[in-house]
Amino acid sequence: MVLWSRASDGFFHSRSWDDSGFAVVYCPASGDTHLLESLSLDLLNLIPSLPQTAESLAVAFSPFVPADDHDDIREFVELTLLKFSEVGLVVSHSL
Repeated sequence: MVLWSRASDGFFHSRSWDDSGFAVVYCPASGDTHLLESLSLDLLNLIPSLPQTAESLAVAFSPFVPADDHDDIREFVELTLLKFSEVGLVVSHSL
């Protein structure tokens, strides 16, 4: 089982614009800035400092996704967590 949590201190600054569909995230710990889709930022904001499974994050994320897309939520969450991990926004913990 893999658990996910925010990287380092889990603190970041974000800014999004309603009409663009994108957001920027700045991580003070790394000094990096990332361009994310707004939906990805919604997921990042749900990831706590305490580790959670992708499945529990998918359940928490479901209100952000239209009902027609609920079958794809878990896949979106898993792929987005992997992308976040590659850029240092989240870390995985194996049990």
